[in-house]
Amino acid sequence: MEFMKAKEIDDESTIATEYTDMESCPGVAPNKSPSSKVVGEDEAYLLKQKYAYGSIAFSAIQTFIVISLAAGCHVAPLDINPMLGPYPDALDRFGAKNAVMIVDQGQRWRLLTPILLHAGFFHLLW
Repeated sequence: MEFMKAKEIDDESTIATEYTDMESCPGVAPNKSPSSKVVGEDEAYLLKQKYAYGSIAFSAIQTFIVISLAAGCHVAPLDINPMLGPYPDALDRFGAKNAVMIVDQGQRWRLLTPILLHAGFFHLLW
């Protein structure tokens, strides 16, 4: 993890100086994180992360679901699903947003499951 020191130049812009290790980061004792340092009003320490592990995991789950739907429910012809994905009925069975089922049948979980569903491979990529 790299540490960034941000200083405010004026009301709308900041400048950051990069520190590659804790020893070169001024004002921070070794073996302590920058968050343990009390900073003044005009400076703050920001953490710079190399990889977005949550986003990578979320994308992997979505990709797995699209592949599972396409393999298990077959890929629909392009005139039915131009996104190169499963039939619309398969998406409905797997929890696609359906207002009638949410309101009339009380299937409130359908408000969350569409986050993981995609109409097909093109929809997942774009």
